Amino acid sequence: MSRIRNGWRITILALAVVLVAAACGGDSAAEPDDSGNITIDLSEFSFSPDGLNLKVGDTVTITLRNTGEKPHEWMIGRDVDTDEGFPDGFHENFFDDVMGIAVAPEDAAMGQSDMDMDSTDTTVAAMEDEMGHGFMVMRPPGEQATVTFTVTEDQIGEWEMACFEEDGAHYDDGMKGKVTVEA
Repeated sequence: MSRIRNGWRITILALAVVLVAAACGGDSAAEPDDSGNITIDLSEFSFSPDGLNLKVGDTVTITLRNTGEKPHEWMIGRDVDTDEGFPDGFHENFFDDVMGIAVAPEDAAMGQSDMDMDSTDTTVAAMEDEMGHGFMVMRPPGEQATVTFTVTEDQIGEWEMACFEEDGAHYDDGMKGKVTVEA
């Protein structure tokens, strides 16, 4: 009788551990609300939520709030690039060839404030020519920025969002998440 009772205790304990682990696991992916808004908190060393689900044709405004104590950046892309062995951005940028990206404040987008915004070519590819790096939004502690864009067919698929601050240490410490775009 004692063996049966101990067996049940072990089973219940194991089930409790599994449930607690599932509850403590990463955030679930967020979707835009009815107004197209999503808020992402940037902290040491995570995004919350740690995933986004987007649909082609949606106009989305993402509010990025740095709730941490260190500066953080936000990039979306595929195939992590390295510089001297450290993660440093993406080979393929999520925002390449996307027109009409609005960032507020403007200086939050690296290189955007230095561009001639009266130019007819305000794509991210043009920004990258100017700044030599993929599109990113940077925020010091306690500050926020918004990024507004319309999701395109070119963005369909799986992507990764990441912070590569401190020579990629933030990325290595887990500051990354998944972005999924569906038709």
